[in-house]
Amino acid sequence: MSHPSARTASAASCQWSPRTSPAAPPSASWPVASARPESRLGKGATRRPLRIALVAPPWFPLPPRGYGGIEAVVHLLGTQLREMGHRVTTFAAEGSDPRLRAVSMAPDDWSEDLGTSTQAVREATYEVRVNQELKERRHEFDVVHLHTEFPGMA
Repeated sequence: MSHPSARTASAASCQWSPRTSPAAPPSASWPVASARPESRLGKGATRRPLRIALVAPPWFPLPPRGYGGIEAVVHLLGTQLREMGHRVTTFAAEGSDPRLRAVSMAPDDWSEDLGTSTQAVREATYEVRVNQELKERRHEFDVVHLHTEFPGMA
């Protein structure tokens, strides 16, 4: 039994088909991207590079050498943002890519503590270090983008 508000139509009465029509159905109101993104800026606004802080997990340097999915995402994101002209600073493990203005907040051997009884201690230590650094440098960033699970940083 279908929901009372569900609309049904036979195949014969349907004039649009995703298999035969490359365009959206005529009744659809799809959002259309502006050809000029700057047109969405408010009056008097100027487009300038953002100062972005990316906070990676403490376990592996950026880019990771092998395992490190989140670290790989942070590295790719930072690289692309930098190529777009933004000023990117990363807070990550020691040995991270200096092109991303990496601030070493954890020794590169902390990954050895993953899954051990000291993992939580390392996470708490990293959270405190990064929070303190961001607090001291709070006027240097327009955006702080977290890639960690640490609740105190949200």
